[in-house]
Amino acid sequence: MYGRQENPFTYCAGCWVDGTIGPFLFAPSLRYQAWRFFSYQFMHQGILHLLPNVIFQLVIGVPLELVHKMWRIAIIYLLAVCLGALLQYALDPSVYLVGCSAGVYALLGAHLSNVIVNWAEMPFRLVRLFIISAYVFTDTASTVYRRFQVNECDRVSYTAHIAGVVTGVLMGVVILHNLKVLYWERILMTVSLILFGTIFLLLTAMVIFVSPFSKPIWDTIHCKNEPNLLDSDDFYTDFKDY
Repeated sequence: MYGRQENPFTYCAGCWVDGTIGPFLFAPSLRYQAWRFFSYQFMHQGILHLLPNVIFQLVIGVPLELVHKMWRIAIIYLLAVCLGALLQYALDPSVYLVGCSAGVYALLGAHLSNVIVNWAEMPFRLVRLFIISAYVFTDTASTVYRRFQVNECDRVSYTAHIAGVVTGVLMGVVILHNLKVLYWERILMTVSLILFGTIFLLLTAMVIFVSPFSKPIWDTIHCKNEPNLLDSDDFYTDFKDY
């Protein structure tokens, strides 16, 4: 199981400390420790998990920061990380989470918002829209295929990816710098803020009232038929990384 191997390419250093749950890992039974909804982003399942996230953040995050300032991107990123944990717990409150892909996918969603709100002023807007749309379509198709067609139960938190994109798109419309605010864009900003706030509050309520290690709301037949690796009495359990 994860956490027992010390291969630097796959080992989650710090996830387990002396046989107990580490201080940063998101654990369902410790959801009352609110910092875990953010701190799990610093934990990764080895170098092979960490490196792609770092590269992706540099490639798509730095250009956004140069235009929209770091504080705007930081707000979107952290909201996505929190929403990723909330959504994953709401749909499947039986897994541990590590990784920062919710934030990374929020950067991707923010790029899409940037194209939308600054369409008239955006250079190469059609090229940007095509690249973003092509990636989203490819990633979505791959996700659906792996989730429902591949005869295995992978441990990737696709719901956290979804939460990241949703946060990036909705809050990107609200927070990112709009070079020329039009009337319809003000309406879009209001709708996006209300929609995100509603989603956030609903998921927060589910985290409060849904018991840890309950049956998942959404899972595939492959995962349902797999032996339960998530024993609440065994700290060395499987967990989803993304």
